[in-house]
Amino acid sequence: MIKRPSFDHPYISKELGKISSHVSSPLQIFVIGGLALIEFGLKDATKDIDVIVQSKSELDLLKKTLNHIGYHRPNEMEITRPYKKMDISEMLENDDKFRWDIFYGKICGKLTFSAEMI
Repeated sequence: MIKRPSFDHPYISKELGKISSHVSSPLQIFVIGGLALIEFGLKDATKDIDVIVQSKSELDLLKKTLNHIGYHRPNEMEITRPYKKMDISEMLENDDKFRWDIFYGKICGKLTFSAEMI
């Protein structure tokens, strides 16, 4: 199994800023997982960012923007079995191996993202 480095708040903020400056239209993403814990001061770093989008058009826009700033699909050999079971809509990473796990509609194929959660 490949050990991924951890990424801290300044690194992730920089990556979010890149998206903000390159996105071509409004995009609403909801952060779940490690970054949410970092934002609340409960964790120092994470190995990836987990987000959920509400529409296919937002999924497409986020993928397009991430591709534009240098993200790509990881090598299939690097995706471990537990990640394959998570039913991620898209997985993209940069050259630093910082990864975006993007969910659309359901989180891990089980939890439906609802208006109440928002």
